[in-house]
Amino acid sequence: MTVSLDGGPAFTRRPRTVIVGNVGRLQGGMRLLQEAQPDDGLLDVAVLSPRTLRHWLALAWGVLRRRDAVPRMETFTASTVEIRSNRPQPRQLDGDLIEPGKELLITVRPQALTLCVPRPETDPDLAHDAGAVARDADEIRQATGA
Repeated sequence: MTVSLDGGPAFTRRPRTVIVGNVGRLQGGMRLLQEAQPDDGLLDVAVLSPRTLRHWLALAWGVLRRRDAVPRMETFTASTVEIRSNRPQPRQLDGDLIEPGKELLITVRPQALTLCVPRPETDPDLAHDAGAVARDADEIRQATGA
């Protein structure tokens, strides 16, 4: 499998899975992509390459312990990610299966989505600049007449 970031040279890996996202948490709240920010205009990529049960356990332990370096996991950031394989691979989009394929191109459309969420009191991922988000939301409402 090859992965290319922002049109750069492709690198080859034999991963078990490649995860591309813009938020750091998986379903259930498990933090996988430590540096992921939903509003930074970048995709975060995790290439997971465990081969044995021991590798899987080390990877899971590193993720659960929120280590900066997790065994058998490489992380990258980019605004465009292209993944190619020599044979069709199973794929998911937001947790839903999509048709298997040999290629997948993922890009960012900055500021294409506005989210309105309750302000969490304990989660710094979303609450770090809630005031700025509220001001932006007010400006959008005024501009659209909503």
